[in-house]
Amino acid sequence: MATKLPDIRALLAALKLAIGGGFLTRDTRLSAVPLAPANPPLPVREGPTVFNYTESAAPGDVVQVQGSFSNTAKFLLTSPAQTTPLPLVAFITYEGHTMVQLPASLALDCYRITVSDLGQVSAPFYVNRPTSLWSNCPEFYVGGTHELHGANLKIGAATPQIFLAPTDGTAAPVAATVITAGTYAPTSLYLKYTVPAGLVAGKTYHVSVANGTNNGERVSLDEPITCLPPGPDFFGVGDRIPSATKYTYGGNVYQLGPGVRDARLPPAATVAGNGTTDDTAALQAALSYAGRAVVNGVPGGVIELQAGTYLVTEVAIPSHVALKWATGALLTMPATGGNGRVVLHSRNTVRAALLNPQIANPATSSTSTADQWFPFFLAGTTEFLVVGGNLALNEGTWFNAQGTTRFYWVGGTISQGAAVNASPRRGPATFHKSQRFIVDGLTINSTIDAMDFTFGSGVVQNCLMTWDGGLGNRQGVVNHFFAIGGSVNIAVRRNTLKATYSPAYPKTLDITYHKVDGTPANDGEGIIAERPGGAETDNLCGALVLATATTATLLSVAGLTLPFPVHIQSGAARGQVRTALSASGNTLTLDRAWDLIPLPGSFYSTCPWTLDNANIEYNILHNLKRAMLFYFGTTRFLRVLHNTCLRSGAIDVAPRYARLGSAADSPIKVNAMYNTYLTDNVVDGQGDTTNGAGILYHPLDYVQALPVATLSYNAHILRNTVRSNANTQQVTIDAVLPSGIWAGVQYQSGAEHYNDQLAIPLALGMLVKDNSTTNCNYGVLTSTGTSNVLVLNQKNAGNAANVVSQTFDRAVRAAVNFVEINTVNP
Repeated sequence: MATKLPDIRALLAALKLAIGGGFLTRDTRLSAVPLAPANPPLPVREGPTVFNYTESAAPGDVVQVQGSFSNTAKFLLTSPAQTTPLPLVAFITYEGHTMVQLPASLALDCYRITVSDLGQVSAPFYVNRPTSLWSNCPEFYVGGTHELHGANLKIGAATPQIFLAPTDGTAAPVAATVITAGTYAPTSLYLKYTVPAGLVAGKTYHVSVANGTNNGERVSLDEPITCLPPGPDFFGVGDRIPSATKYTYGGNVYQLGPGVRDARLPPAATVAGNGTTDDTAALQAALSYAGRAVVNGVPGGVIELQAGTYLVTEVAIPSHVALKWATGALLTMPATGGNGRVVLHSRNTVRAALLNPQIANPATSSTSTADQWFPFFLAGTTEFLVVGGNLALNEGTWFNAQGTTRFYWVGGTISQGAAVNASPRRGPATFHKSQRFIVDGLTINSTIDAMDFTFGSGVVQNCLMTWDGGLGNRQGVVNHFFAIGGSVNIAVRRNTLKATYSPAYPKTLDITYHKVDGTPANDGEGIIAERPGGAETDNLCGALVLATATTATLLSVAGLTLPFPVHIQSGAARGQVRTALSASGNTLTLDRAWDLIPLPGSFYSTCPWTLDNANIEYNILHNLKRAMLFYFGTTRFLRVLHNTCLRSGAIDVAPRYARLGSAADSPIKVNAMYNTYLTDNVVDGQGDTTNGAGILYHPLDYVQALPVATLSYNAHILRNTVRSNANTQQVTIDAVLPSGIWAGVQYQSGAEHYNDQLAIPLALGMLVKDNSTTNCNYGVLTSTGTSNVLVLNQKNAGNAANVVSQTFDRAVRAAVNFVEINTVNP
């Protein structure tokens, strides 16, 4: 059960304390009952502070800054070429938030910006400095490749540089050769480099990157990388798997097939390979022998299946063993008797592998639960590798790689066909809670449900995922293509997600989700990250009791599991997030000091990250109901860049503020978003008569009529192109939303009208710049509940309305500090 909060009126009274009594008009319904202790100690403000800011910008661009400073604060810029502090022009400065423009005459560089306010100067922050760095693997080998992900890894036409220095300081840094870099506009999120000669096996190295700015300043990866001993890349994956040389057993091969048994294998490892004889025991004997073998000091080996069909039930793959399929080899399972048992599994193993796997599951839509087999299951494995192959799951359940560490899948195909009922079918694969995975170049066909990457970290790139409506294979299940909710450090890049249709399953029925009776339902996203609903016992919200420099005292911590984030979402300290590391009663010790100590009564939430540091770039999405959805969760550094969405509805982003119930004391839940980038995307709905197109960033207020918290900080909607088929078409998914660019609040009212008397914005900072909309409901729509909205250089053509700031019924105001400049309406 969720912790029940005090009466909402008492919460509001405490918030009044936190914001210094900042009501524009007093709501006579509010009581004066405080939640915080009487006469709490007040923190001393020590000058202006910055909590959130735009990380990437070119000359002429606009930078958002959110923190604690007055409306008269000044913003000063220096750079290597601009040594004299340069005052920046502010479009808006209000409520601890500003939008300042970089002069177009500046050289593209790393910019150092400070805030001067009331005689004091803030610590500097840096625009275009490499940030949010992480790597695809904590190991590499000389001559192999390694990847860095993050932001600002390359700036403009400058050549980025990678340096590797031993952590023990025994040698000077060695330069690496960058072989692939993302495109700057506004930020490069990816670098791939060749590991240079001269490194010492067994040593760990600091990896740093210089992006060509700030006089060659280097920014280091937090995690040291271990250099592996040299060795052959037996499985041919060194260009994509940085630890490829660790599979040292790859040269020890045992052939096994009909009439073929390596002389070293025991007689018990004699297989029939005829598709009817059960080869389970024989194959297990071979795999177990290889797992015990040591050849020339190297443990493990490869069992290579020769041409034939191998019928098996339950087989375990040990550590340091690969199962390889030669041309003509196929593994299958019985059509009955599975009852959820696993055919191939690898539990608590290290560096096992499947090479060119050819697996066929005979399950059909009429196969009962008692007859279903699990084709593959991993548990507690490290560095499991799949290379190529074809996994034909037919209508059976999925490839299960949950909870793995460094799972690698390079190339190959996985296919799953029709399913009439939802259970027990899943598919095609799950990597839930897998850390540091790499899925590269995989083809996924005829899927039933998502490729599940939730609560993990890693890279999924260069994949093709298709759904064929002609198979009628989406009945009775919730469907997405890539699910990534709960992930920290994830890159989804250069994938193609595509749906096709048939007369029986046209797009008008909703391409990716039908109820069993064939009627349309909701869902159907290409890429999705959302929080589960329900009581949300890990997301406690309320008024802060007390804070010191490194602690926070909450109303309750019941049901929370350390570590967890603490978000401050009202008052002068709003926008700060810290991680609770330990607890004494309801008092938490944090990972680092507050930049500005929050006042008692400040609104807080403890929602875990739904996405933290997520790069979604250069993906192509065809014929989806909704291209992407980031919803019902808390995100930080969500970067959605350079994606092309063709006849695929919208890129939809919705932080949420909700009252879970109609009573005044019902729990409040807040899921905030910080520093979101929707940039250089094309959402083209031309030719789609069933759905409109949009870039939709709409903080959602669900039946909480009187907002007491801010849930969106620094949204960037830049250089996108949006085209609908007709300006009367709306974006129709599980709700009907406006087409075009939406940068405003969505209020789902209960019995009450929206009440903006507290003047606490749900969204603080909406930068909408250099976008183009055609044939949409709106060019840009903003509204009540937003503050500091700048629409700059908007191009409209054929829209039903162009730029609109909407006032909710009975609200006092529309968007606060709404500025529109240089709109083109041909």
